[in-house]
Amino acid sequence: RLEERYKAAVQTGTALAEFDNASSPREDDVRASLRRSYAEKARLKEEFLKLERTIKLKEEGDALFRDGYFDRAAQMYGEYLTVDESPNGNSATKNGATGATRSGVDSGGKIHAVLHSNRAACFSSLGRYRDAVAESTYAIDIHSMYMKAILRRARCFVKVKDISRAQADFNRWIVLVEGARKLPYPPANQGPSC
Repeated sequence: RLEERYKAAVQTGTALAEFDNASSPREDDVRASLRRSYAEKARLKEEFLKLERTIKLKEEGDALFRDGYFDRAAQMYGEYLTVDESPNGNSATKNGATGATRSGVDSGGKIHAVLHSNRAACFSSLGRYRDAVAESTYAIDIHSMYMKAILRRARCFVKVKDISRAQADFNRWIVLVEGARKLPYPPANQGPSC
């Protein structure tokens, strides 16, 4: 789910549920097995709910962005980032001044990098370039070679007149482009990267 492979996540969850139902413990282990089974089923149900919410929020945010409702799309992507919050709320923090939402180190994956980048695109379209820089930075922290986020952050640095940082990001982007031309990534046996 965190790598945007929703179909595989559904198939894996279904296989785990079927495996759990098919296993038959010995009678002396029944009580312990029932406790484990209940906890595993509850976790599996929670993961299925997260998957459904993930797909729904991503589609809604993307539709809002396509329709030009950038403020609402940014809000939707921010809500999406909270899907992985732990019950005590430690997984994401919100910067009240900017509205930027920062993923915690215990959650993320490709999807969080993409969400931060999408929020940066929304903020950039709204002229909120400092917020776009913050969101792009979060995306780059998660995926250090996320070229779209690097380029967007460089463009936003230009808008806020931080030319030295803009130049550093543009140079970093150029180095990555030249490297990609020499050695295309990802290899044929791997999925798409940021």
